[in-house]
Amino acid sequence: MKTFTSLNEAVDHLSKIVNWAESSVKQKRLDFNMVTASEQPSYEAALQFVAQAIKRGEITREEFNRRLEID
Repeated sequence: MKTFTSLNEAVDHLSKIVNWAESSVKQKRLDFNMVTASEQPSYEAALQFVAQAIKRGEITREEFNRRLEID
């Protein structure tokens, strides 16, 4: 599993799986179905890294969504 050392690295990694929601062409989401099972742990680790950064106050959820262009 990949280890992330910076918030930017984790957000950049997650940006690779942003996709339009199936039910809407107006909403994007993180889509773990876009990667193989062997790749999923690295994306889960990136999401956990960001979640911890949000808890520590290093980034807000709104800023995270903005950086991924998920509105």
